[in-house]
Amino acid sequence: MSFLIDLRPVLRFPQLDGVVVVEAAFDRHAFSDAEFKRHSVALPDSVAGAVAKRKAEFLAGRLCARRALVLSGFEETAVAVGEGRAPRWPAGAVGSITHTEGVAAAVVARGDAFAGLGIDYERVVPPQTADEVAAMILTVGDRRFPPALPGWSAERFFTTIFSLKESLFKALYPRVGRFFDFQAAELCALAEEEAVLRLLEPLSAEFPRGREFRAFHYYSEGMVRTLVSVPLGEPGEG
Repeated sequence: MSFLIDLRPVLRFPQLDGVVVVEAAFDRHAFSDAEFKRHSVALPDSVAGAVAKRKAEFLAGRLCARRALVLSGFEETAVAVGEGRAPRWPAGAVGSITHTEGVAAAVVARGDAFAGLGIDYERVVPPQTADEVAAMILTVGDRRFPPALPGWSAERFFTTIFSLKESLFKALYPRVGRFFDFQAAELCALAEEEAVLRLLEPLSAEFPRGREFRAFHYYSEGMVRTLVSVPLGEPGEG
């Protein structure tokens, strides 16, 4: 029996034309290395020595990416491991991959419409963990929003901000080529399923301080899903 339970497009991010999200549910306990051959995916050297859980997550994410590429009009192809362990997309494509606790997903679009895309899935962080790392993740500006979000727990709010910033990093890293921390951006708008993030420091000439990014998020069964888009040709602010 295959470890892959389900593989399907996600329709909860319909606001972005030309963007395809594919999600997979998988059972890491049913995984073995034979799954790579069964699904015609090469096991890269950088993953070969990892524990079974990491291999299962990697394979599920790559299967999502392969399906998303096909649905975006690209030839079926494997997504290799690039610099900083980021996915290396085929020419003309942009995207990112995420996985957490039995769920993986990939987002893909054509590179003539988007400079970057970032996707991230996170199980809601326990209260103690949120308290311990909040100072590293949240800016003063981020902390303004909870009173305007009736029905949200503090843990859901924290996890949403954390995930939005993870998605932003994934969207920008291939363009800026360097790491930046959670304090480099903050929320400037947050609604029930949309958000706007703003850079608090310059990352490159393309992404100066003040540049804003449209983002999407939704919550279901204890999991936050976020997506950040970077359109081509959008001028910087500030």
